[in-house]
Amino acid sequence: MLLKLGCELAQGYGVARPMQAHELMTWAHRWQSPPEWAGLLAIQHENIPVLYAAVEHRAWISAILKRLDNSHAPLPVLDEHECDFGNWLRSDAHTYYQRPEALREFEALHQTIHALGISLLELKAQGCDDEVQVKLGEFMRLSETLLRHLWIFEREPHPLY
Repeated sequence: MLLKLGCELAQGYGVARPMQAHELMTWAHRWQSPPEWAGLLAIQHENIPVLYAAVEHRAWISAILKRLDNSHAPLPVLDEHECDFGNWLRSDAHTYYQRPEALREFEALHQTIHALGISLLELKAQGCDDEVQVKLGEFMRLSETLLRHLWIFEREPHPLY
């Protein structure tokens, strides 16, 4: 996430465990970035709202999963028009996606994910744990599809620039 935001300097456990000052030079000479960081480019400034939309979607998915694990966990917003991602989709997504038919497909995918999330919560409340497990794979697959398609926004020319 930090690399996508253009941060090139960082500290913390993601980089290294705490060390004594005299160990720093040895560590710096040996340290290599993880291979999965290779090729990551900073997101263009005008596309930061797309990154935020992805974070909001992941947070909603996480909230559904937490609720499935714990019936006392807060219930996430279930209406696809009221969740943070849905608000972005209705208000700002059209500025990133120039093809209306593709945006409609994207909205339909978002609606399907919400419907499946609601179905999962209902099945869990009814004690149908086996059905929950069966549908959970589809729920996660659709979520990953949505996120992959979301990054198409970043690669398409921005209509305002």
